[in-house]
Amino acid sequence: GFITDTNGAKHEKTVKTDKQGKFCVYGLPVGTYSVLVREPQGLYANVSDIDGRINPVTVRKGKITTATVEISHGASF
Repeated sequence: GFITDTNGAKHEKTVKTDKQGKFCVYGLPVGTYSVLVREPQGLYANVSDIDGRINPVTVRKGKITTATVEISHGASF
């Protein structure tokens, strides 16, 4: 859902998607990052891992990392 507090997590980068919703982030050090979507209502993510990391994506040395961010707020299932 919408996130109002990132518990002091460091902001690394802000990027915009293209018309198809694709994005690239360059220059991140190896590590695990949270990917959040900025919506008018606030920051959004709907996934977390067992360690409580929000929408985690792991960057590895010399590898391209792909991630799919699903935005499901307001959706009907």
